[in-house]
Amino acid sequence: MMFDADDRARTEMRAALMRTLARGVAGEMWQEIGRDVADGVLDLRDAARSGAYRHMFAEAARELASHRAEIGETAFDREGRQAAEVVAELRRGGST
Repeated sequence: MMFDADDRARTEMRAALMRTLARGVAGEMWQEIGRDVADGVLDLRDAARSGAYRHMFAEAARELASHRAEIGETAFDREGRQAAEVVAELRRGGST
């Protein structure tokens, strides 16, 4: 199966995030999700839909919305551009 640069970048970013979560940086439940997704035991979409983890994803979305409101649109957009730069670097095959 062939992937374009965007798919590879997203896959690499997701894998890096799951490895980070698997180290326990965000608590035990996120560690479990990160480890299971990184190991291929669980699909991220399935985790988000599961009764066991759905509340965590909903809470994360609420926290993101709160963060956005707290820092304002300008800063939030800047953070988004910074994240896009990381993804662009991954697309080019670089390391961040």
